[in-house]
Amino acid sequence: MLKCVYLFGLLGEDEFKRRFDTALGTVRSAEGDLERGDYNWACFKAHQSAEFAVKGSPADYYAWEDALQAIEYAKSIIGWVESAWRSLRQERA
Repeated sequence: MLKCVYLFGLLGEDEFKRRFDTALGTVRSAEGDLERGDYNWACFKAHQSAEFAVKGSPADYYAWEDALQAIEYAKSIIGWVESAWRSLRQERA
């Protein structure tokens, strides 16, 4: 416990607030996932929120454009995986 107190003491008030606000926002997002029945996301985000509270997060480092680009990349990869799976299924038939 003393180690944590020491580490938190090294943070400035602005950095602590940034980490804490990110952790609270993430745990609220986890609660929304829980309500929708997205249990895997709820667990993942709950874990992330605890890490953000302790270690910090990249919350201030990304912009809307970065998120949009990441989503588009993910969709492209998912599409490729689906296409590869369909191709493999046809080869087996």
